[in-house]
Amino acid sequence: MARYPADREGRLLLAQLYADNQREDLAKELLKKGLEYHPTDPEYARVLFAYLLSVQADEEVIRLGEAIQRSPAGGSTPLGGVARFGVATACYHRGYFDRAEGYLAAPDLRATQKGRLLEAKIQWERGYPELALHQLRTLAEDFPGDDEIYIQLSAYLRQNRHFDEAHQLTLVFQMARPDSAQPRIDLLHDYARAVNTAALRQTAAEILRLFSRDERNLLALGDFAATTGQPALARQVRARLTAGSRSGESAALLTMEALIVAKEYPAALALAEELAGQTPPLSPRLQNLSQGLGAIAHYGNNDPEAGRLALSRFVAGANLRAGNLLAIANRLREVGARPQARDLLARAAVTDPGNQPVLSRLIELEIVQGDFEALPAHLLHLLAMRKPSRDLLARAGGLLGSDRFIFSRERFAALDAIKAHLALPVKPTRRGCSSPASADRHQ
Repeated sequence: MARYPADREGRLLLAQLYADNQREDLAKELLKKGLEYHPTDPEYARVLFAYLLSVQADEEVIRLGEAIQRSPAGGSTPLGGVARFGVATACYHRGYFDRAEGYLAAPDLRATQKGRLLEAKIQWERGYPELALHQLRTLAEDFPGDDEIYIQLSAYLRQNRHFDEAHQLTLVFQMARPDSAQPRIDLLHDYARAVNTAALRQTAAEILRLFSRDERNLLALGDFAATTGQPALARQVRARLTAGSRSGESAALLTMEALIVAKEYPAALALAEELAGQTPPLSPRLQNLSQGLGAIAHYGNNDPEAGRLALSRFVAGANLRAGNLLAIANRLREVGARPQARDLLARAAVTDPGNQPVLSRLIELEIVQGDFEALPAHLLHLLAMRKPSRDLLARAGGLLGSDRFIFSRERFAALDAIKAHLALPVKPTRRGCSSPASADRHQ
């Protein structure tokens, strides 16, 4: 690269070598430097944005993407489209939904598969699940057999408890795509919900046998083990991935989460200690997540002092996404550390004030815990955002109108704003779905 800095393939290969050896800093700088030599190359920009998003450098994607759009090479060119979608994706990850939708409204993204899929994800995060499902069902009709659309629709159906529709969708997709592991993994969730242990073990063994060399599918199986609290399966996944690699490190953290969900807190802490002392060390981002999981394990193990220390290290980390914060806060709540979960989200709301999912979850915790002091201000902030959850606002309005707030001056402005918002008719969207409730006809 020193002799031929304009060699694109050499630059990409060297960046991959850096990334594989846990040198995200060098990979990032090398790829960003390449824009000087490939300023009008949309494929190079796509690779650059994909890597920056993978390491959670969202603000850099926003800065670089907006700079490209201002340049002569931006505008209505393929490079401008790549930049717009990169910025929209980064804004989505950070919870800047209004900004993301502004970019998705561009003519070159508005009707595309990837633009419509990202828009559905935004509606889901805003608290409009039926609207998101309506958009995804339409996408599935327009692009049958598409893996990404199937995965998102299947996940949202199950999260919204449309289990029969999700199971039917999975069986149809498995027949259409026998080479795909995802429908088998989705069936695992169905078997776990039905407590069908025999079918679960058989299907998991089938996935391990058929996809033993596929890191992505193995990690998906590890994620299932983590979310359902199955440490033995998580360990099987970890054993099939190379220790010290990025996928191996991710599998180790999934094993740690599986132990936490299974309430095997001492084993989770032992694994955290093992990971802290391994050579080479975990990447900074995964070290940070390990601290967050360790905090949960300490609280679950009735050691709040150690939990507070680990949690302080976690919040001191850089590039924490909303997903990281919400996941750790949710697990903290599950082990009874609700004040800590609330404090974590409050810190995130101050650091990232435009993050709507964080603020919504913070308000939910404040309602449940009775933390009323900052609730009116948080509600007014939420109402300034686009499409706040009407269900959440109704719950908060009922609380503000109760005798608990009878001596609170701050409640009146928030209560009036909530009533005014809930009284507004829900406007039709540009895709023809008049409101979240209108998608009920698809159930």
